[in-house]
Amino acid sequence: MPVNQRPSTYRGSLSLADYPGDMVRLVCDRCGRRGQYGKATLLAQYPADTPLPDLRHMIAKCDRQDLTGGCGVHYEGLGQASRSP
Repeated sequence: MPVNQRPSTYRGSLSLADYPGDMVRLVCDRCGRRGQYGKATLLAQYPADTPLPDLRHMIAKCDRQDLTGGCGVHYEGLGQASRSP
């Protein structure tokens, strides 16, 4: 099942609406990819209740997601909790 269609396995996680701040910043320590997105822009594209762990993979669309080791994308500045697979 594609990442953007799989049901969330991250119950109890923060949602996009809960994200602190106006800019959503993502970084991958494995490949060095970085990006930032306006929260308002993301809210126009994704449901407000989208869990952050799901959203990071929807945005990244990384080819490594299904490989051993997976994608390392996480929210910059949200701490260790945002790095769970």
